[in-house]
Amino acid sequence: MNDDDDIFRDLEKTNEEEEKEEEDGDLEEDGDLESHIEWTQSAYRIYGQLVVYASAVHRSQFRVFSFSIVLFGETGRLLRWDRSGVIYTESFNWVTERDTLFEFIWGLNFLSDVDRGFDTTVTSVADNEAEAPLSKLRTYRGLENVERTDLHKFIVYDDCTMDESPRCYITPSAIWPTEALFGRSTFGYIAYDVTSTNLVYLKDFWRTDYPGIQKEGDVYRELHDAEVPNIAALGRAGDGGVLGHEWCPGQPRVDPYVHYRLVLETLGQPLNTFRSTRQLCEVIRDAIVAHTVAFERAGILHRDVSAGNILISGEGSGMLIDWDLSKKVIKDVGEEPRQHSRTVSYRVNETWQFISIERLREPRFRPHQVSDDLESFFWVLLYQIAKCRNVRNVDFSDAMQDVFDQHTGLDRDGIVRGGSGKLSCLDGHPFSRMVVYDLIRTPCRAIFEELRSLFRDFYLHVPNETDLSPEAQLMLTADREQDPRIREAREKLRSSE
Repeated sequence: MNDDDDIFRDLEKTNEEEEKEEEDGDLEEDGDLESHIEWTQSAYRIYGQLVVYASAVHRSQFRVFSFSIVLFGETGRLLRWDRSGVIYTESFNWVTERDTLFEFIWGLNFLSDVDRGFDTTVTSVADNEAEAPLSKLRTYRGLENVERTDLHKFIVYDDCTMDESPRCYITPSAIWPTEALFGRSTFGYIAYDVTSTNLVYLKDFWRTDYPGIQKEGDVYRELHDAEVPNIAALGRAGDGGVLGHEWCPGQPRVDPYVHYRLVLETLGQPLNTFRSTRQLCEVIRDAIVAHTVAFERAGILHRDVSAGNILISGEGSGMLIDWDLSKKVIKDVGEEPRQHSRTVSYRVNETWQFISIERLREPRFRPHQVSDDLESFFWVLLYQIAKCRNVRNVDFSDAMQDVFDQHTGLDRDGIVRGGSGKLSCLDGHPFSRMVVYDLIRTPCRAIFEELRSLFRDFYLHVPNETDLSPEAQLMLTADREQDPRIREAREKLRSSE
């Protein structure tokens, strides 16, 4: 391989040639220093393509950041992608200003792996290291056919030990991957602990570094100090690296993310592997117990209840995991807990399906409360029943999409909202009592209908329409304040008990 081949092997490039002349100007500067992009419909489409390409690079390689070259006719831009977003150069004419492009490629060729954006804390596994991990990993359901070529070695530091040396873990591909390029971008691995020779769970993600948000490892330590049941045992947890943008001119509007790894020494199976509706209810009950004790003893609210965050332990009980979005609450006498909201955004295959109606209707500013997490447990129950207990093989695909994936387009304030499908579901559409009767022929049905009745009362006088006049909104607010059924439901949902 010659030097030119080496340059282009190392350059993760994206070349998009747009044939239509009228589209060439879509990514040109519009004269506004606040935005170098004229966001036409075509520009949004092209940007979507670029995100797909960058996502594929970060999903298939262990990356901290990556570069792209984008060419539109004679116009070019250089892009740098990381979990905070994308930073791009001003446009340049790569035909007449060749030095810009050539100097970038030339310089990139001489960068180290770290400066190219590779995550050097993940390495390949040598042949003489693979035998013991393979034999142990193949005992985990779903990994029976894992091969040596699937293995990688991670190093994990710990924030709370005097020993600064990292511990090594050998893993196959992520068993819980993510499609998301931006944000936490969580990958979950079943890993072989080289030191203890046990199988563990390794969570690799990017935590938001804001004041008041604890590291997940610190949350687990606090939960264990409070003797919270039905949570996993913590192994190691520590930072790996910070996304810095000091080199970027101006003030990039990006969230501060820190690469973080956490090891849990208690393994579990996904919730959808439950053997009966009784076990499903018991596992969710165990997770609610963990939620209750964490809130009452430690003042910690989970804020991210979903089907993926409830596991079945080896003994068949339930565990509540993924506390990285949890937060301490302040409880005042006679008041609801005051709690900063967490931003809710629409993500396919993530937690949108389980978020409460009120949080979907007002994703940004409404405080996250205990009732929101409790409602999420209810949606987890329905989701698992409809997906995994459909013994009559009824096609519920449209119904599931209407209830769990319903969302608006971008509003004028740039927010995606939802909740209408779930609100209809509480009234029996599309999952009526008779549909549920056909789905569940066990006591689980009574539990489900009792919970649905509770949340139906909680949302009485909440309309599906969101564009009501101020007078109509005032009238409905007054009705909600006066209805005793709502007051009773609110009281029940003030605590997970």
